[in-house]
Amino acid sequence: MELPSTVLVCLLAVFAAAVIGWRAGRMAAPAVRSPPSPPEAEAKAEAKAKAEAEVVSEAETPKGIHEWASELDDAWAKAPTVESARAAGPFREAVAAVSALGIPTADLCGHARRGDGMVAVLALEALAARPAADPDALQPTLLARIENSEGMAREHAFALLHQTAASPVVPPVMAMILHNLYAWDDADAADNLRRFLELRAAAGESPSFGSDKPKLGAWHHRNLDDILRRLPDALAKPLRDETGGKDEVAEWK
Repeated sequence: MELPSTVLVCLLAVFAAAVIGWRAGRMAAPAVRSPPSPPEAEAKAEAKAKAEAEVVSEAETPKGIHEWASELDDAWAKAPTVESARAAGPFREAVAAVSALGIPTADLCGHARRGDGMVAVLALEALAARPAADPDALQPTLLARIENSEGMAREHAFALLHQTAASPVVPPVMAMILHNLYAWDDADAADNLRRFLELRAAAGESPSFGSDKPKLGAWHHRNLDDILRRLPDALAKPLRDETGGKDEVAEWK
């Protein structure tokens, strides 16, 4: 029996619609990616873990003495006095952090002698902050700093020498000055020396050359007297008396 043409046309239309719908569905459906092969997945996981470890490592690595010093340079230079600079919160934080690094004494001494600016300052502070500071390492390092620097750097070294003194420290300072009298015949240097001698006098140490009294010729006497005349008489007279010198200007007047 033959199907009526109308029925045949309807069946063809239904079939065509089904084909068109099936093709449209395939084109609209998102492509399904096959999972990565095991080696590729492992490589990605390792790269991710490595990147995360580097981030953690950078966060946990403490700053070194040079990084701390660079952060303090500007504030130190602008501070009105050494006392105010040392009392500032960021400075105390840096000193504590550098002290906690556990830098060997020899390395700190090297930083203090050869370092520039704040590196030397922080190295000296870290040395002085140690409970068992080695005076045989600290004092020569401070004296070298005093002799080879000026301004706030020299004043800072004087302050630490006074702070850490466990025995008389004026004699080694005066012995150092005798080796280079010309350098200390200067208003700023004399002012640093005066402040140091006043601090020591307040702590009970009188100005003195110590047990080994220097024997000076006439030329050295005159140069030393040029320095002592810049000091208050209460500080200059004991030193002058120990060398057998006299204040020629005062006698002339």
